[in-house]
Amino acid sequence: MDENYRNLNHRARQLVLATTLIRDACETRLEINFKRDLLSVQLYEHYYSKSYVILYYILTLINLLTIILEYPGNIWINGKPLPYYIPLIINLLCECYFYYRWYIIYVISDKKSLKSNISFIATIIILLLMTIDAIIYIICHELNFSYSIRWSRALRPILLLTFPENRRLRAAFFNLRRTLIDVLPVFGEFVLKTIIKRKKKLDEAFQLISILNINKQLGIHQNIFLQLMNIVKPNYNNDSLKIIFYLLNKNKSGYLLKHEFERLTEYMQLKFEMIELNPFLIEYDSQQSKFELYINERLNDLEMNAENELKKYGLENFRKPGFIMSKKLLDEAGITEHNTKKVFYLKTDNTSIEILMFRMFEKEIEELVEDLTNKLTVPKLKSHDPFSHI
Repeated sequence: MDENYRNLNHRARQLVLATTLIRDACETRLEINFKRDLLSVQLYEHYYSKSYVILYYILTLINLLTIILEYPGNIWINGKPLPYYIPLIINLLCECYFYYRWYIIYVISDKKSLKSNISFIATIIILLLMTIDAIIYIICHELNFSYSIRWSRALRPILLLTFPENRRLRAAFFNLRRTLIDVLPVFGEFVLKTIIKRKKKLDEAFQLISILNINKQLGIHQNIFLQLMNIVKPNYNNDSLKIIFYLLNKNKSGYLLKHEFERLTEYMQLKFEMIELNPFLIEYDSQQSKFELYINERLNDLEMNAENELKKYGLENFRKPGFIMSKKLLDEAGITEHNTKKVFYLKTDNTSIEILMFRMFEKEIEELVEDLTNKLTVPKLKSHDPFSHI
């Protein structure tokens, strides 16, 4: 009994970790190399929870705007400037939260990697300097020094570049000074590094939740996939997740193999909408996506031409700019609910720029990633962002 409980507990921990790794890959949370124990995973999810991230941005903005209240102040009450301790207290409250977020990174991260993490070290140095400045500022005021000023004001914007949430902002800031000829190599390097990091996250998640299928190959069963993705993407309905699984599972075995699972982030960027209509009435975007090509192949197999079928109902201009398959249009065409079923079509393609690049140069990038993976020692890529390894 105890052995079964331990095995069950171990399996549950693996599912929790796999969920976090998949969420990292889907949401591009690639900056923190966290430890794999359950407490670290919980703190890591706590760090990236939506409410706490929003609070971080709000307090960062407030911390920057307190310069309006500080001496020489622009806000006066009864002909006098605000007491010096009001903006000071606001700053200290903001800094306490920044200390808290820094401490979470310290607790959950591997200590060896932190020693060489410039961003992590820079954050605590800036926070300490700001705290020391606040103490000196209080002493100067209490001793009635004629002139005192918060010299750490200039350090506040730097915190925008040191916390993991602002990785893209850091990359943009440090690449602004690059000339046009350097833009493509820097961008390509960033795309490649992002893809490699996502691949590592998904590979680790695959090892945690994969099982042997009937062909003695490691794979992820559809039920496990749906269970995990309902946690990772709770706003997706179960039918949409089944469609994504079906698109990923090329061999239709009911198990996602490793190379199929690695494509998950690409398909999770797509938004599907469910409609109730005849099977051949399928609307998709004007670009030739893989999903669209698949639909065209299926229509040809069924000897059905979407444009001709729609014309039978008086629906013209299919595939033309501005054509929208709205419910009103379907109602006016007199399409009945007889013999209808659920059909999914690609509503919008909100892929990030790195996914766009992946699609454009998919074969070349996959070969490059495979080549890097197979080497015993992978040469370290030259980085233009000194804070990129947080």
